[in-house]
Amino acid sequence: MRNILTAIAFLTLFQTVIASTSFCGPNHFFDNRDARCYGTVRIGNQTWMSENLTYRENLPGRVWLVEKVPNYWKIGVYYTWNAAMRACPEGWHLPSVEEWEILFRYVAKNNNYGDAIKKLKTVDGWGSPNDEGNGTDDYGFHAWPFGMVYKDGTFMNVGGSVHYWTTSSGQVAAFPMASDYGGFNFFSSDNGYSVRCLKD
Repeated sequence: MRNILTAIAFLTLFQTVIASTSFCGPNHFFDNRDARCYGTVRIGNQTWMSENLTYRENLPGRVWLVEKVPNYWKIGVYYTWNAAMRACPEGWHLPSVEEWEILFRYVAKNNNYGDAIKKLKTVDGWGSPNDEGNGTDDYGFHAWPFGMVYKDGTFMNVGGSVHYWTTSSGQVAAFPMASDYGGFNFFSSDNGYSVRCLKD
C-alpha cells in the first residue's frame, strides 16, 4: 500500500512539473523553486530574463507583493537589497553595475544611458494614460514602470519608473519616465525595488 501511495505521489508531481514546463518554450527559463516560467532574451553576449523576478520564499530581508497592480504576478515583486542578493535561481545572478553598463553600451552603441533605457522600456504603460515616457523595446527586454516601495510600506510611482537592484549595496539601475535622466542612483537598501536576473 505504501508503495502504491508513493507511486501515485510521484506521478502527480511528475504531471505537475510536465504541465508547468510545457509552457516554457524556446527562450524561456523554468524556475523549479516555485514552478514559474520566465522569458529570456539574448542581448550581445548577455542573456537576461525579460521579466521581473517574482520568487519570494526563504529570502533574507523583505519582499513586497502588490496585488492591487494588474498582473502583479507577471510584473514581479519588490525586494530589499538583502533579499535581491539571494533571489535569483541557480545558474543566474543579480547583475553588477558593470554588467548593466555592458548592456547599456551594447544597446545604445554609445555611452548615452538615456538612449539605451528608451530602447529597453516597454512601448506602453509609461505615464498612463498619456504614455509620455514610453520606450521602443527594441530588444524585448520589457522594462515596465513598476515603481518602488519605501521601507515604511508606501508604494510610489507605478507607471512612472522602475529601478533594478545591482550587487552594489543601495545602488540601482534607474529607468525614469524621462529616459535621458536614467542611469544609476543610490537609495536605502531597505526600500523595495525590482530584480532582473542575468545568466551566469
